[in-house]
Amino acid sequence: MKIKIRLKKASKYDEVPGFYLFLGLFLNSSLIVDILRMLSLKIVPNLANSIDFIRNMIYAMSAAYVIFSVCYKGVKKKLISILGFILLVLATSLMAHPEIGQFLMDDIIVFLMRVLTGAFLFTYLTDYERAIRIQLRYLPLVWLYIILFISVGTNENYMGFSYCLIRSSYRAIRMTVIRHFFISVSPRSGRSHAG
Repeated sequence: MKIKIRLKKASKYDEVPGFYLFLGLFLNSSLIVDILRMLSLKIVPNLANSIDFIRNMIYAMSAAYVIFSVCYKGVKKKLISILGFILLVLATSLMAHPEIGQFLMDDIIVFLMRVLTGAFLFTYLTDYERAIRIQLRYLPLVWLYIILFISVGTNENYMGFSYCLIRSSYRAIRMTVIRHFFISVSPRSGRSHAG
């Protein structure tokens, strides 16, 4: 017995299955990591040793998804030319200053897993409404983050706190003001509706 799996070819990268799921995960990765960091301060102290691993896994999964998307949809010449230019700049830097070789590997990993992944996800994003609606799923995490920040505190400065909240606030304002999308919080109806 043979099992055949057919995947529908996408005409755009954001039609590749899971695009908006990974976009939401990528956007909220710092929020998730900060929540874990706050939980490790007083509530779950054993978690402190694995926070960096969890953060890197989120970015690695997002990067793996981007690689899957590129292979699924096909490589664009624009993408190859950007990668070629970046590799040329890195090679020139390494030739000019060989002492940076030890740091270059860390920078390449950060570049591939964060910068390039983010650039890909935002370059090929076309359905902004859907992207913002996906972000609404992360609102409970924002409230958890605020409650943990007030009750537990953090070893970090306030820049990380404001960074996590400004993005969520921007998305909420964009949904209500620009797109006229309101979240009902009345006791009768907990569902969202367009206004």
